[in-house]
Amino acid sequence: MTPPLPLKRPSNRCAPRSHKILKDIRLPFRLCVLTVFPFAASAREMVVPADNVPRVALPLMRTAPTCDGVINEREWQDAARIVGFAAHRGGTITPRNGVFWLGCDGKQLFIAVRSQTPPDNSVLTRAVPHPKNDVKAAFLDDSLELVLDPKRGREDGERAFYHLISNARGALYDHANDPDDSRNPADFSWRLPKWSFRSGVSDGWWHVEMAFPLESLGANERDLATPWGIRVARNWRRPGAQSQWSGGGVSYLDQPSMPVVRWLPAAPITRVLDMTGDEDGRNAIIRVEVRNPHPKPIKARVVLSDAWHRNPATTIDQIHDIPAGGAEVVEMISGDAGDAGLHHTVLRVTSPLDDTVYFARDVRWTFHRPDAVWSIGKEQKRSVNLLFKYYPYHNKIRLRVDLTALASRTQVTGGTAGIFRAPRNDASPPIWETKLAFADHMVEDIHAIPDLPDGDYEVSVLLAGDKTVPSTPVVQPFVRKRFEWEGNQLGITDEVMPPFEPLTVEGANVACVLRTHQHGSTGLWDSVETRGQQLLSGPMRWEVTTHTGKQTPASQSVAGRGWAVVSRRANQVAGKSSWRAGAISARVETEYDVDGMMLTTLTLPPTERATLDRLSLAIPIRNALARYMHAVGDSLRHNYAGFVPEGDGPIWDSSKGNKIDIQNTFFPYLWVGGAERGVCWFADTDRGWALDAETPTIELIRQGDTLTMRVNLVTKPTRLTSERRIVFGLQVTPTKPMPEGWRRWTGNKSVPGGRSVGWLGSCYYWGGVNHDLYPYKKTFEFYDELKKSRETGTINEDFKKRWMALIETRHPNDGKGYSAHGYEFMRLHMNAGFHRAKSCQWKDGSRLFGYTNARGIGFQAPEFATFQDEWLRYGWFNRDWSDRSGVGYDVSPSRSFVDCAVWYYRKMLTWTDGVYWDNMFLSAHYDPVVGNAWIDDAGAVHPGMGLFHLRELVKRTAIMHWQEGKKLPASRLPLIQLSHMTNTMIVPILSYGNCNMDWEWRYGYSDFQDRFSPDLAVAETIGRQVGAWPTILAGGHPKVDDPRTPRMWRTRLGVCLVHEIQNFDYRPKSDYELYRKLFEFGYGGPDCAVYNYWDTPQPIRIDGVDARTLTISKPGATVVVVTDYGDGGKAQVTLDRKALKLGVTPEASDFETGEPVEMTAARTCTFELDKHALKILLVR
Repeated sequence: MTPPLPLKRPSNRCAPRSHKILKDIRLPFRLCVLTVFPFAASAREMVVPADNVPRVALPLMRTAPTCDGVINEREWQDAARIVGFAAHRGGTITPRNGVFWLGCDGKQLFIAVRSQTPPDNSVLTRAVPHPKNDVKAAFLDDSLELVLDPKRGREDGERAFYHLISNARGALYDHANDPDDSRNPADFSWRLPKWSFRSGVSDGWWHVEMAFPLESLGANERDLATPWGIRVARNWRRPGAQSQWSGGGVSYLDQPSMPVVRWLPAAPITRVLDMTGDEDGRNAIIRVEVRNPHPKPIKARVVLSDAWHRNPATTIDQIHDIPAGGAEVVEMISGDAGDAGLHHTVLRVTSPLDDTVYFARDVRWTFHRPDAVWSIGKEQKRSVNLLFKYYPYHNKIRLRVDLTALASRTQVTGGTAGIFRAPRNDASPPIWETKLAFADHMVEDIHAIPDLPDGDYEVSVLLAGDKTVPSTPVVQPFVRKRFEWEGNQLGITDEVMPPFEPLTVEGANVACVLRTHQHGSTGLWDSVETRGQQLLSGPMRWEVTTHTGKQTPASQSVAGRGWAVVSRRANQVAGKSSWRAGAISARVETEYDVDGMMLTTLTLPPTERATLDRLSLAIPIRNALARYMHAVGDSLRHNYAGFVPEGDGPIWDSSKGNKIDIQNTFFPYLWVGGAERGVCWFADTDRGWALDAETPTIELIRQGDTLTMRVNLVTKPTRLTSERRIVFGLQVTPTKPMPEGWRRWTGNKSVPGGRSVGWLGSCYYWGGVNHDLYPYKKTFEFYDELKKSRETGTINEDFKKRWMALIETRHPNDGKGYSAHGYEFMRLHMNAGFHRAKSCQWKDGSRLFGYTNARGIGFQAPEFATFQDEWLRYGWFNRDWSDRSGVGYDVSPSRSFVDCAVWYYRKMLTWTDGVYWDNMFLSAHYDPVVGNAWIDDAGAVHPGMGLFHLRELVKRTAIMHWQEGKKLPASRLPLIQLSHMTNTMIVPILSYGNCNMDWEWRYGYSDFQDRFSPDLAVAETIGRQVGAWPTILAGGHPKVDDPRTPRMWRTRLGVCLVHEIQNFDYRPKSDYELYRKLFEFGYGGPDCAVYNYWDTPQPIRIDGVDARTLTISKPGATVVVVTDYGDGGKAQVTLDRKALKLGVTPEASDFETGEPVEMTAARTCTFELDKHALKILLVR
C-alpha cells in the first residue's frame, strides 16, 4: 500500500528564504523571494514568458522626466501608466492604492511609483543607506522592490538580471542573478553602480521617482530591440504585505512570470487612468488612455472586458484612429453587486490585426475596501518604547528604553527599571532594580539579575522628570518556568566515541583519528599529515605589517617562543604559544577537540609603541591536494562549491562569496582540498578584528606548487589601545572514516543485500506540530504505538481514533476546532507515519528516523515563553505572539535549546533510530548574550553566525546516541544523525554526524548533469570530508506520468552512482533492481575494491566522451559505471587488467541487459553513449 502522502515535509513547509532581523527590529518576518532561485540550464536558452504575464510595448520617451520625488503626470505622459498592485500570493489587487509608470529614453530606464500612505501620512522608514553594504533591513520598511531583466534577449554575452529593494531613504538591497550559471546564479556582492532615487510624501501618497542608466544594468542600445523583463512591487507595512504588477505567488526571480516590456518605435502609449467605483458603489469604472506621440496618425485596437463575480462579461472591442499627437480615452462602466465578489478585468491594446500587443493585463479586483486596511502595532504607538530580553540560563536581562517618540523626552531626568512578581500591587518590592541614565533619549544595557523561581513576572520602567513626564510605569510581562531537561549532561563526556580515537601528544605533535598536526614556534602548524599524505607545502605563518610614527609600514619578522601543552585529556588538548613582530606581541591559545577541530584564540595586548597595519594568517597548501573549494556565507543555496579557479597569483577572494546579513568584508568559512583531504578555516564573528571596507577576509593565491589561503584579520591601521581577542578555527579533513557498511545503506526502501534507512519527513508524521520536539501535548503514547508497529508490523487502529479525537478537540495552534482540511491533513500524516513504521521493522534490520528542525520552534511549545530570548536569533522579539505562530528557520540552538532538544531526542529513541535536522546553515544572530553579536564604534551590529551552536547540537546528539546505543541491539546501530545541509558542507558542524543530505535545490525535469556539476558534488555532497553517508533530496514532486520524468530519473541515477550518493526521493523499481544486482555482484562488501573517478591512480581510462566513472572490482570481474556529462559520443573505456585482477581474455557486456559490448585485444570497450546517458559495463 502506498502512503497517502509522500514521506517528506508537508506541502505548506517552505525551504528557508532570507530572514533579516536587525538590532532595532522586534517582529519576525519572512522575505519570500531573496534566495529561492529558479533553475537555469547550463545551455543558453531564451526566456519564454508565460501566457498570462502583463505586457507593455511603447516607444522611447522624447523627454526624460525630472526625478525630484514629486510625480508630475505631464512629465510622465510618455510612460506607460499602470493602476494597482496585485497581492503576491492571491493575485487580487491590494486594497491599498498604487499607481506606477515606466519608460525609457534610450539612455536611462525610468520608474515612478505613487502609493497610498496610512492615515498618519507617513511611511515606515527605519533602515538608513550605507555607501558600500547591502541594507537588508530596507525590506522591513515600506519599500519598493524591482527585478530588472534587460538582457534576456541576448544570444551571446552576459545576461545577468538584477533584484533591488529600497525604502523611502534609498537604503538599498541589491544583487545580480546569472541565468547561465546553473550552480551559483546569485551574486550578492554586486552593487548597483549608479542610479537616481527621489522620494517624498504628500497628501496621503508616497511618491518615488527612479532613473537607472542603462550602463548600470549592463545594457546597451542593442538590448532596446529585444523584450525586457521588469517586475515592479510594493512591500507594505502596518500590516505587512507584498504586492506586485503581476501576482501568482512565484519567486520574484522567476523569469518566465516577469511582465514583458518592449521598446517599439511605432507603438502608442497606454495609460490606465482609473479602476474604481462610482459614487453610488453600484458600478466599476475602468478608463484607459491610448496616446499617439508620433507625427502621423495610428490605429489601435482596444479590448476591455470585465465580469463581476459569476456574471457574464461586459466587453468593449474597438479600433480607434488616433491622430498625430492625440489620444483616445476608452471608458467601461460595469455592474457591481457588492463586496461578495471580485471583478475580473482584462485590458488589452494591440495593433488592429491583434498581431502586436501594446498592453495586456488580466486582474481581479474590487473597489469595496475593508473597514481597516492599516494597522499600527503597539510597539509603533508607544511613546516610551521598552524592549527587553530575559536569559534564564545566564541570569541576565537586556534592556532598551527609547524615548524618541515621547513628546516630553527633553524633560526626562532619569528613571528606574525593575523586575517584580506579577500580579503586582503598590506595595510589591522589586526583585531587582537599576537606575537608568539616558543619552540621546535612549538607554541600553545588559544586567545581571537574581536566579528567578518559577512564576509570572513583569519588567517595569518608571521615568523621572517634571510633571509633563508620564508618571505611570511602562510594564511588560514575562514568565519563568523550569523544565526537567534544564542543565542535563546528555552527550557530555570525557569518553571518546568511536570512530574517533583518543588524542595523543608527542612533543609538538597532536594526533587524532586519520591526522597528525605538528606545531611550530608561533603556535600554528608546521606540517599536517592526513591519511598518510602531507597537506601543507610549508609551515603556516603570521604575516605582520607595522609602522611607528611617520615611518612607512613595513613587514615584520615573527619570532615565536614555541608551542607547549597546557592540559590534555583523551578528548581535548590545550596548548599555548606567543610571538613578537617588531613592537607587536601576541599570545596564541589552541584547543583541540577529539574530531581534530582546533579552536584558536589570538590575543593582542595593548601597545603604544607601534601601529598595526596588517595582520594575516597564511596557510600554504600543496596545490596537488587543493583541487576543490567550498565557500560558505550565511544562508544556503547560493554558496560556491567546485573547482579552485585556475591560474597563478591571486585567483579568488571572499568578495566573490555570497552573503546576506554579514557586515562589511567578513566571511565565515572556506574549505580547500581534494575529495577527502583538505583544510577549512572558519570564524563565527569578526569581533576583535580591524577591517577596512575593501580588503577581502580570505584570499587564495597560487604560486608554483603552493596554493596559499590567506586570512586577513587586520586590514586597516590600528592602534592597540586595549586588548583584542580574535577567535577562529582550523580543521583538517577527513575528520573520521566513513561509517562501516555505508555503501549498502539504501534510502527509504530495502534492497536485498542492503540496509534500508527510512525517514518521516515532517513532525506531523510522528505526532508533533509546528516544529515540535515531542508529540502534541507531550502525548508519548504516540511513540509507544510507533514502537509497537515497528516491532509487530501492525497498527493500533483504536489508538489512531483516540489520537484524532484529541486533535479534533483542539487545533494545536489556535485552540479552535479543525477545519475539514486541517483535520484531514493531520489524519493523512498520522496514517502515513504508522504505515512507514509498520514497513520499517527492526527484525529486518531497517532503520527509521524522524524530522526535526534545529532552527525552528512553534510558539505553542510551553518552553518557548521562558526561553524565547535564548533561542531566537533576533536582536529583539515581542511577547504578544500567538501560539498559532512559530518560526521555521530563525532559532539558533544555544545551550538551553540543545539541552531541551537532546533530552527529547533521547525519548524519540523509543521508536526511532536517529534524528534528522532540517537545513543546517549559518544565519546571522543579533543577540550579544547568546549569539556572539557585537557593535562597532560606528554603531553597526555585527552578528554571529550560530556555527558553534549547530556544532554543539550535532556533537551532543551523536555522543548521546552512542551512549544510548550501548543498550540497543546491533540491528538498530549505528543510530543516525542526518544533517540536511543543502549547499552548506561546513566541516566543524557536520564532523560528528554520520549522514548528510544535499540538493534540495533546483527542482524540475532537467537533467541532473545540468543541475549539479561533478566538481560541486565532490566539494560539498559526497560526505568523504566528514565521514558521512551522502544522500540527496533532489527530485521535488515530478508527475510520474510526465514524459520527461523517466529521463530525469535516469540522469539522477547516473549522477548518484558515480558519486556513491543515495537518494531519498521516489525512485522507480528499476533503480532498486540495479542496486540489487550491484549488491549481488559484491558492491559494498569486503571482497570488492572501489575506485572513484577522483582517485589516483585509476585502473581505467575513458576517452571519446566527457564522462565520470565508478569502478567496482573483485578478482576475475569488474563493473564500470559510466555517466556522461557532455554531449555524448563514442566512448572508449580501457581497463588495466593487472590492477583489476582480470583474466587474460576478458569479455564485456552490458551489466543491465546482458548484451555484449565490443572489446579490443587492448582491453578497450567501445560503445555509443548518448548525452547524459548511463552505461554500466560488466567485464569478466
